[in-house]
Amino acid sequence: MSARVPPRRSPSCSPLGPRAVALACALGVASVAGASRAEDAQTDAWDGDYGKRAKVRSDFFLGGGLGVLAGQASGYPNEIGKIDVPEFEASTGAGFGSSMSLWLGGALTDWFVFAFGATTGGISGGGYAAGGAAFVLRVEAFPFIARSGALRELGFQSSFGIGTLTIEKGGDTAAEGGGMSYVSAGAFHESWRPGTFALGPSVDWVHLWSLTATEHVAQVGLRVAYTTGP
Repeated sequence: MSARVPPRRSPSCSPLGPRAVALACALGVASVAGASRAEDAQTDAWDGDYGKRAKVRSDFFLGGGLGVLAGQASGYPNEIGKIDVPEFEASTGAGFGSSMSLWLGGALTDWFVFAFGATTGGISGGGYAAGGAAFVLRVEAFPFIARSGALRELGFQSSFGIGTLTIEKGGDTAAEGGGMSYVSAGAFHESWRPGTFALGPSVDWVHLWSLTATEHVAQVGLRVAYTTGP
């Protein structure tokens, strides 16, 4: 009698075969899904609108403003023996006046403007008249540009620079600020937009200071801007 030889199992009938195939399929699906998520993440990443065509403002920027001031200025003669001596202090107390500004720069995107400029103004009070000027670096931002309606026209500004301030009484110099630090911050709204011009109200806080003088003023005014694009 011949011995029976057990039948050989086909590799496809191995109990590990279906599991291995299922595992390979799962790994393949996971790899494709991971690659898709990575590609989506790269697509969704914000690049600051680089290369995106401007819809509101772009290229050359020219701006200016007129304002009404309310605040206080005080200081001492620019002489060592008179600085911080109360009897030589000159102060406007609560004073009022006006200002004028001009800026020149570029609208890099719809939401960001970078410019250099100059500002001048003065206030009077308590028998004193304080006048000053400054050269500034101005940055404007429109954080709600993606919104619709009036909110997209709301902007904020920060300005930094160097200036000077002189306080006079009866035509004579009572105090001098010398070279002074200048900082300003505020908000504005481009309420009217005829073409590439924009006009609207503005509100700012301005501060100048040095060892011999200081000035704090609030400013309410009209801002005008022009850009060559879009």
